[in-house]
Amino acid sequence: AAILGKVFTFEELAAVAEQNEDALLDALDEASGAQLIAAGSADSFSFTHDKIREVLYEELNPIRRRRLHRHVAEGLKLRCNKSQCAVEKLAHHYIQAGDYEQGLEYAKHAAAEAVRVFAFDEAIAAYGRARDCAEALGLTEEQLAQEEAIGKAFMLHGDTILAAEHFEHALALATDPATRVRLQCEAAASLVTTGDPRGNEYLREALQVLDPVSNPLETANALSTEARFHHLAGRHKKAIELLLRAGELVAPAAESDSVSSFAAPMISQLYAYTAASYQHYGLYDEADRWARRTIAFGEKHNTLFAQATGYEYLGENSIHTGNYEKGLEYAQREIEIADRLHSRERRAWVHFYSGQCRFFLDHIDRAEQEFLDGIRLAEAIGENRALSLFTSSLAVVQAKQGRYDEALQTALTNLQGSSPTLLYSHFEALRCLAEVRFRRGELEEAEKICREADQLVSPTNSRVTQLWLGLLYIEVLLAAEKRTEAVKKLTEYQALVAECQSPRFKNEATRLTQLLS
Repeated sequence: AAILGKVFTFEELAAVAEQNEDALLDALDEASGAQLIAAGSADSFSFTHDKIREVLYEELNPIRRRRLHRHVAEGLKLRCNKSQCAVEKLAHHYIQAGDYEQGLEYAKHAAAEAVRVFAFDEAIAAYGRARDCAEALGLTEEQLAQEEAIGKAFMLHGDTILAAEHFEHALALATDPATRVRLQCEAAASLVTTGDPRGNEYLREALQVLDPVSNPLETANALSTEARFHHLAGRHKKAIELLLRAGELVAPAAESDSVSSFAAPMISQLYAYTAASYQHYGLYDEADRWARRTIAFGEKHNTLFAQATGYEYLGENSIHTGNYEKGLEYAQREIEIADRLHSRERRAWVHFYSGQCRFFLDHIDRAEQEFLDGIRLAEAIGENRALSLFTSSLAVVQAKQGRYDEALQTALTNLQGSSPTLLYSHFEALRCLAEVRFRRGELEEAEKICREADQLVSPTNSRVTQLWLGLLYIEVLLAAEKRTEAVKKLTEYQALVAECQSPRFKNEATRLTQLLS
């Protein structure tokens, strides 16, 4: 029983103990009477304290322990024909028995089963056991495959930093050019969220090898990831150009009735990136069109990630266009999908646009809770970009509530921790600090920070940052009675708004014009 684990069933014990049922029941009664074990539900038993099991386990001679693990594994394996096969238990017992070949086989089965039901923590653990078996057996290709699988599972889980580590471990084992290209693209996709320059280097190497004619999907994947680096640096026109090129390459696959396991997530990501780039370029009608295309693709091919990201961009676009109630509807749809995906990364981003919608609907307490929940989740998964955005928004909420000192401390701490390599989150840290200063009546400081934020984004074509900053900057100048500068800024702002697709900011430009009149 100690070999079986802290909890075991009578059926499992009977399968491996080589005793008749009466002898087993007598032994169980004796152990229960001695308060070593306790009966549970469904004919299960558990040790009353795991220390009891540990002592029994450790007292076994190591050779006998390995033999017992093998005996348990063989006994459980015989039951597979009669009942559901607990492959994760088989993997564990074969590994403990030192049979790494069988351990590898069943660990891979266990990982596949965990992925099927979106149990990513269990999948990652099983892939890790498979990798260790492969390493013990000296199977480099198998070890590479498991490292890559762990990286993919972390990506689906939203832990991009850990994903990058495992993709790079796999890359260190790879010698085949095609395999290296695939891993370089996967590593770059995980590094892009932190703006790590290693990602760009991986993409350069991959694109030197890839041929758009013979490798259309792989080339499109590399181009879309390269576009994401441009997007995060505020070069949205370049990002859109690359994404549209990639879109042409994947069009035949996307329009077919079935897509491969590689193509489905890659095309989903490409469409979502295109929606994001149009969003930051201020073309919200185009962004909505690509977001809906992402959802439609996800629904056609049962790709939940595509559906979730599509609703995210529709929700974020709702903030920029002023459709806050609609944004909350999109948030609810994405929550349902994220829960099915068990994706903490998807769930975290919902808090961002849901909190923003609640803030502009004047549901201030609910908005604060959204941002606090988002902060906790972003910290848990290491999503620093989301963490910075949540904290920026929280500072504005605190200032809106009149908690000015707390708001200032939140905004200052956030700015110190934000990375200049991630343009938008660093900009938001500055803009929200300026808004806190403005709400505190510190006009000179607010104007100074607005000027710094303007200098940060003016060399880029990030219209979304200029739409939000221009609105605040003009109000600060008006409050400081700097009418001439305010008029100049408003003229520039009106020209910007005319090029964008946002009823909200058009209305704001009209309001500011009336104020100046």
